[in-house]
Amino acid sequence: MIASSVIVLLACLVCAEPVDVAGKASVQIAIVRQAESSTLVPSGPVRLVLPGGQARFLEWKGELRLTPREGGLKLADLRLPSETRLEPHSGGTIKVGADAHRGTLILRLDPGQTVTIVEDIPLEDYLEGVLPHEMDPDWPLEALKAQAVVARTFAYANLGKFRKDGFDLTADTRSQVYRGVTGAAGDIGHIQVDENGPVCTCGNTGCLEACFSGAAL
Repeated sequence: MIASSVIVLLACLVCAEPVDVAGKASVQIAIVRQAESSTLVPSGPVRLVLPGGQARFLEWKGELRLTPREGGLKLADLRLPSETRLEPHSGGTIKVGADAHRGTLILRLDPGQTVTIVEDIPLEDYLEGVLPHEMDPDWPLEALKAQAVVARTFAYANLGKFRKDGFDLTADTRSQVYRGVTGAAGDIGHIQVDENGPVCTCGNTGCLEACFSGAAL
C-alpha cells in the first residue's frame, strides 16, 4: 500500500556523475505514455537525479505511485520536478506496472497533466528485451536468425521516430514489443546458432544473442 511505503534517505545531495557511455548506442523507450498514474517497485537501491544534476540515493519498501501535480510530479510523498531520473544500482531493477526495467527511468509531466515514463537504456539491452516478445523459440532456426537481424535493423532505422514526443521508440507494436527484463534473452537469446560463433555472456559459443549483437555484426 502507498500509505505504508517507506522511503529511506541513504545519502545527502551530491553532484551527479556523468555516465561513460562512449561507444555504446543508447535508446529512449516510452514505457508509460500519458497515464493518470503509474506504480513503481524497485528491487534495490535507486539513485534519484534531479534535472539540475543534484542526486541522492533512495531505498524504499512497497509500491509507490507516481502522479502528476501542478508544475511537477509526486512519487508517494516526494514532490519532484519533471525530467527527474531514477537510476537502479547494484544490479537492481525498477518494476513499472507488470514489467521490470534496469535502465534509467525519466519521469515526465505531460502538458495534459498526465505522466510519461521513458527508459534510457543501451541499445543492446533494449534488443534483449525485444527478442523474446517478437519471436517464438519454436520457430525454425533460420527464421530466428532473420528476426534477430530485423529487430536490430528496425531499431537503428527508427531511432528518433518519436523525438518530437521526447523519446525514440514506443514499447508496443507501434515500434517493437518491449517489456524490459521481463523474459529478456531467456531461451531464445541462448539458442545456439553457430557452434564456432562468438562467446556469449552465458559462457556458450554461437548463441543467438551473441551472434547478432552489435559487436558481432
